[in-house]
Amino acid sequence: MEFLKTITRDQTINDIELLTDKERWAAIQDFKQKINFFKKINVLRGLTNKQYIKLCNISFEKTIPSHEIIYKQGDKSNTLYILKEGHIKIYSNNAHITDLSAINFFGEIGFLSGAPRMISAITSTNCKIFEINRTNIFTLFKHDDVFMNNIILNILNELSKLPPKYPGVLNI
Repeated sequence: MEFLKTITRDQTINDIELLTDKERWAAIQDFKQKINFFKKINVLRGLTNKQYIKLCNISFEKTIPSHEIIYKQGDKSNTLYILKEGHIKIYSNNAHITDLSAINFFGEIGFLSGAPRMISAITSTNCKIFEINRTNIFTLFKHDDVFMNNIILNILNELSKLPPKYPGVLNI
């Protein structure tokens, strides 16, 4: 059962054997829900089930309280964020440029390029997000060119849809 390879940040396949049947069933259902959620995200569309499983294994869910800075303009970039619940405000040069709600992603430019953050992201409500670390996904990319191409092309496609009104944000 490949999808049990990593259920949570601290729980590995070795731990699965220690779970009761009820706990194991709950872990499997949580994993399936994560895959189904990822299938709704534009930058993650077109992946195979195996690729979604790999993505689940390297992504971590995090709860962030309201009015918390996720990252500031100029910060080091190494994470792509996917908003599961809540609302995020995006700023560029201290000017509010847009709001994001659930089933959205952000941090993609720095995620791909490693360049410092071009914008700031701050929660406006309590949020649940998934974090995908650049190093972890690039390791997967080395072994799966199709996976890499799908993710990068999807991100570029979404970036091309940004209106030119966002100062400091790349428009392709």
